[in-house]
Order: sequence, then structure tokens, then C-alpha cells
Amino acid sequence: MFEEFKALADRRRKLFDGDIEALVLRSPAGAEGPWQLESLHAVSDSAAAATARVGLRHADGRMLVQESAGDGPVDAAFKAIEAATGVAVTLRKFEIRSVTMGEDAQGEAVVTVEHNGRSYRAASVTTDIVESGVRAFIEVVNQIESTRAGAARADRRNPEAEEAASTI
Repeated sequence: MFEEFKALADRRRKLFDGDIEALVLRSPAGAEGPWQLESLHAVSDSAAAATARVGLRHADGRMLVQESAGDGPVDAAFKAIEAATGVAVTLRKFEIRSVTMGEDAQGEAVVTVEHNGRSYRAASVTTDIVESGVRAFIEVVNQIESTRAGAARADRRNPEAEEAASTI
């Protein structure tokens, strides 16, 4: 957390209590799953589709880079993440709000998605709202991956359930 504090202090001229609270309270996006954001390049143009290139590192060491276009930089980045991870979701809600003051305020993005009839929600805080959205989106992908892994472990522990599923 100290490294994040130093990086934030380097980017901003003045820090407020809300900045420190946001650092302490935020969930470290992607820390609980296999996918980590390595790089993000998003371009928005009023005369053309927005594009995004997202670099993701998987816990197994793979590095994937995916590009996509969308209605805006956030949409393009979300599509690139879906393509890279193979996790398709339905975006239900995307919210952005300022959590600190000033022109270089930190923005919180909250992402709610649906996957296989289940709802997932995550949030992230950074000074870049596109990055905040991307980090929150990666966090919901990691939640989905964690749910899949948990179900696979449960199936391995319960051979009768696997046998019943194969006879259906």
C-alpha cells in the first residue's frame, strides 16, 4: 500500500484524507484471481470507433495482448478483456464517481455483470477512470474464474455428481 501511496503522491500535487481512505478501503483489483492487468492503451475519437489494447498476465505465466473496438474506450477495453480471457458476460451496470477532490481526483468505477445467471460486482479506484473500469472488470472476470475453479474442485471431490451429470 505504501508503494501505491507514493505513486499517488507523485501524480498529485496535494493529497486529501479521501485519497488515503480510498487507498485503504479499495479492493486490490485482480489480486484474488488469475488475471492481472499489465498494460492498457485506450483511444477515443469523436469521428471513429474507440479502440483499446489490453495486456493481461495469467497466473500460469502467459501474457496475452488483445485489441478491440467499441462505443467508447471502456467498451473497447471490456471487449478486449472478454476476448483475451474467454469469459463472456452481460454488462448490467457501470458506474463512475469521484471519491476525492480536485482536478486530479481519484475515480471509483463499479462494474456489475451477469454470467450464467449469476451476478458479479467489483469496484476499483484510480486517478484514471478508464483504468478504474478495466481493473473492476478484470476483478469480476477473476471472480467468475474463481467460481469455475471452485465448482471443478467440488466435482473432483464428489465423483457421484460427475457420474450423474454425465448420464443426463
